[in-house]
Amino acid sequence: MHIHLAEFQILTRRAYPLDAAANVIGFDTAVGRTPAPLPVPGAGRPLEKYEAGWKDTFQVQAGAVRRPPRGTSWGRSLR
Repeated sequence: MHIHLAEFQILTRRAYPLDAAANVIGFDTAVGRTPAPLPVPGAGRPLEKYEAGWKDTFQVQAGAVRRPPRGTSWGRSLR
């Protein structure tokens, strides 16, 4: 993801379980939604050192969830 005029921080990484086709388990690809709420995602892999601090890009793998800093929005404006 790359967004102009804003920076973001990644604090944690969480991940939904994926099936063999790399789809989130419980997500119905035929209708494009879940028939029921998904469970809370489990812990994902640890953050890499290069991911620390304010960034304007970051990787989001299939099934991954990112969390902004507590008490803040996702980012800050660079204007």
